[in-house]
This record gives sequence, C-alpha cells and structure tokens, in this order.
Amino acid sequence: MNYNHPDIAPSKDFYIGLDFDGTVVTHEFPGIGEDTGAIHILRYLIDSGCRIVLNTMRSGSGLEDAKLYLTEKGIELFGCNHNPTQTEWTTSPKVHADLYIDDLALGCPLAYRPNKKPYVDWIRVGQHCYLHQLITSEQLNEAIPKIRKIQQRICEKDNYQ
Repeated sequence: MNYNHPDIAPSKDFYIGLDFDGTVVTHEFPGIGEDTGAIHILRYLIDSGCRIVLNTMRSGSGLEDAKLYLTEKGIELFGCNHNPTQTEWTTSPKVHADLYIDDLALGCPLAYRPNKKPYVDWIRVGQHCYLHQLITSEQLNEAIPKIRKIQQRICEKDNYQ
C-alpha cells in the first residue's frame, strides 16, 4: 500500500476502527439496521491489506449480532473493541487505529434521512479511501453504483414508512 497523506504514517499494517450502528448499518439498535453499502468498500480495504477493528458501543448479544452480521457478509475482523497489537506498547483502553470510520466522528461524510438519524455515506468514504490510495479507482468505480442502489433503497423504504 502507498499511503499518500501527511497525517498517515506508513506502517506494516493499517488499522481501521469501524463503528457499527449508523456506519455499517442504519440506526435500528438493538436490532440490525439496513445495509448502508459499507461492505463493498470494506472488502476492498481488507483486500488491500487493511485490518478492521470493530469499535462499537454494542455489548453482549447485540455485539455478537454485529460480529455475526459482518462475518456473514465476508468481513473478517482483526479485533473487536480492542486492537490485539496495542498491548505490546500501551495499556490504554482506546482502540488504536490509523483511521476511524464512525457516523458520530466530526467530518465523517453522512447521508441524511428525513426524520431519522443519518448514516455514513460510503460513496464519499470510498472516494477518501481512493485519494489516500487505500483502494483503486477500479474498485471505487465498481462500488459506486452498488452503493447508490443501496442508498436509493433506503430512501424508498423511508418514504413508505
């Protein structure tokens, strides 16, 4: 991987701290919400060598549901609410990552819904990942129409509720 960003130091591994509700799926806690299109970009990030650390407030059976959802979608987690490598150099409870994707993070691109909480806009996240050379232009161009369809389906469902 070629990390072309002044704030991202190249390293052997690139860790992504990933929220679940409002990020991978729409907000429906304690249930599992609608797919937001995350899976398409996450698969490419994993293929490029990124390691995904689930970073969520879910616990107990809700956490197990989130992990199962990701596993069933083919997303291999490197860690869950903990980066296994960080114990080598810190005792901090904060999940160590090179990049955090979370609907509540300042600056995270969001898709807005009338009368509902927004969710992460994975088309724009994919564009950021491409600009930082974490995915290729071919991968991005393949993912965009799929994510756009998912976003349209969410809007249509919202209009019928």
